[in-house]
Amino acid sequence: MVIVFYCNTYYIMVLAWAFYYLVKSFSATLPWATCGHAWNSPDCVEIFRHEDCANASLANLTCDQLADRRSPVIEFWENKVLRLSGGLEVPGALNWEVTLCLLACWVLVYFCIWKGVKSTGKPRLELRDLGRAPPSPACLFLPPVIPYVPFASTFQGGRSLPALRRVRCPGRQFRAVRHLVRVSRLSASIRPCSGWT
Repeated sequence: MVIVFYCNTYYIMVLAWAFYYLVKSFSATLPWATCGHAWNSPDCVEIFRHEDCANASLANLTCDQLADRRSPVIEFWENKVLRLSGGLEVPGALNWEVTLCLLACWVLVYFCIWKGVKSTGKPRLELRDLGRAPPSPACLFLPPVIPYVPFASTFQGGRSLPALRRVRCPGRQFRAVRHLVRVSRLSASIRPCSGWT
């Protein structure tokens, strides 16, 4: 039970961070997209494409100077969300925004599991419902399928990113859906996982 408690606490903390990012994303400009906020350091650089730097300069900085700079995304995560302190011996202040998101996630999870598993799947026909018409098939089979729609759209959007096409991963072509025949062969599915060439 102790391990289950720790796993649940970690899971809900990740949900709280996601909820915090969701709330912060409703602003006109994303707070992690620009520098100049109170949590940013002087080393923050908005144009942060270190992988494009090849003995050239970006934003009036040489490649060596850019290596010492920090992205506003990292600064938002470490300085605003986590509020990292100098070490374990230096306790930091409580982040009230994330604490409220954590409380909201605990309440949300509580209400999701309040009635138990019996209330979440397909609707059951009770004896008192026998006199009425049965529920429509859409009420029975549509709710379990709905979560797969955003998953499929996110998966397809991720596959279409131009940065993914530049990655040289030996197993990437085997993970694509259009190569299911290659995946069915044992040698093609073991090679990307084993590290052999």
